Amino acid sequence: MATKKKTPFFMLKVPEIPGKPREKGLTIVSDRTIPLGVMRDHLEILSEAIDYVKIVDHVGMIVRNSKELVRKKIRLYKEYKISTFPGGIPFELAVLQNKVFDYLGAVKEIGFAAVEVSEDVIEPLDRTTRSKILRRARGLKLDVFTEIGRKNLDTAFVLEDALWQIHEDLEAGVKKVTVESSDVMQLIDTNPSVLLGLVEKGGIENLVFEVGVKGWPSVAVWLIQNFGPEVNLENVMMDHVLEIDAMRRGMHRYMGYKFLFEKKG
Repeated sequence: MATKKKTPFFMLKVPEIPGKPREKGLTIVSDRTIPLGVMRDHLEILSEAIDYVKIVDHVGMIVRNSKELVRKKIRLYKEYKISTFPGGIPFELAVLQNKVFDYLGAVKEIGFAAVEVSEDVIEPLDRTTRSKILRRARGLKLDVFTEIGRKNLDTAFVLEDALWQIHEDLEAGVKKVTVESSDVMQLIDTNPSVLLGLVEKGGIENLVFEVGVKGWPSVAVWLIQNFGPEVNLENVMMDHVLEIDAMRRGMHRYMGYKFLFEKKG
């Protein structure tokens, strides 16, 4: 067991969260071109609360960012025991341009620990093709995050279909199945029972929910209130990690400082 840091207020207690590596209560941050120096400053303070970082400068990863710059980012995150993977849009572009296996090889070669296999904009892959892609990614020793839902909400979210896909993906060895933020936001507003059923039957440890920029902070608040601190959250902005950590512990105004009413001594 790791030695607890001597903090300024070490004599006080707050709810603990599991240490890394975690399978539940994951916080997955979106890196939107964070400069290296700024990254290190953030990580000095927040790294214990971050499990993965997703690089979401999609165009930059194709035309602007050098391999060496991306490798520096990956190495820096690794110093703080944080795994990295690229966002799903380059994967979808690789599908459209028939470059998927080349893309997966590049993800591995540059040093990413994981890959996102998403179909939230493009037409869904047929079952055979999808299975081959998942096998290739797993063969490269990459953690695989798949995704259910659609960015443009052009297809209804059906619970039974989602549960079938989750089961298929887990059987194929994927790390987690992510629920697209557009569907999360819509279902919270229109039919939250679908999300409750998704967790009940799909397993909270198997799912990741995208918080999304538009949904901050209401989506994160709803997810933590309904599924507890062990819910896995993605697309968290670096500036919001501190708040997510406090919310998980019931120590933030968004949670009504719940812990203060539970523990007074």
